[in-house]
Amino acid sequence: MRAIRKLLSLTVALSLVLLGSACGGNEATDPGSEGGSVPAALVGSWNIATASQGEVCDPLSRVCRPAFGGSETYQFSRAGKFTYTRHLESIFGACTETADLYVTGGVSVADTTITLRTTSAVGRTDDGCGHTKEETYEVLPTTYGWIVEPDGHGGTELLLQHDDGTLEGPYQFK
Repeated sequence: MRAIRKLLSLTVALSLVLLGSACGGNEATDPGSEGGSVPAALVGSWNIATASQGEVCDPLSRVCRPAFGGSETYQFSRAGKFTYTRHLESIFGACTETADLYVTGGVSVADTTITLRTTSAVGRTDDGCGHTKEETYEVLPTTYGWIVEPDGHGGTELLLQHDDGTLEGPYQFK
C-alpha cells in the first residue's frame, strides 16, 4: 500500500510539475542541456512497479485483474543522458484507462545531487473506449539528492530526495 501511495503521489507531483512548467523558461530545450559523466553507481535502469490490492472481475469470463497499477523507470547512461517512462493503468467498467509519459534529456551529477534537464516530454492518455490524447510538455530542470544502497535482497535500490526531504522510490536496479 505504501508503494501505491508513493507512485500515486509521484504521479500527481510530476503532473503538476509538467503542467506548471509550461509557463517557465526554455532551459529544457537549450543546446547545453545535455548532461555530463554519470557515476557508475547510477548507470543503468531503475524501476518501481505496483498494483492495487483490489480487483475488478469480469462476471462472464471470471477473469480478475488488479483495479489499478503502474510502473516508472529511470535509465541513466554514462554519457549523461536519461530516459524516464511512466505507465499507469486503471480499470473503469468495460474500459481500461492508460496514461503514459515518456521523457528524455540530459543528466548531470555533482556529489549527491542529480539534475535532470528535459529535452522532450510526451504524455499519452487512452480511456480504452476510443478516446486518446497526446500532449507535449516543457519541463524545467529538476534537482534531487540521490542515494544508492543495498535493497536487503541482494540487489540495489535508488532513492531520490526532494529539497523538503521527501523521498521517491525505492527504484530497483534492473
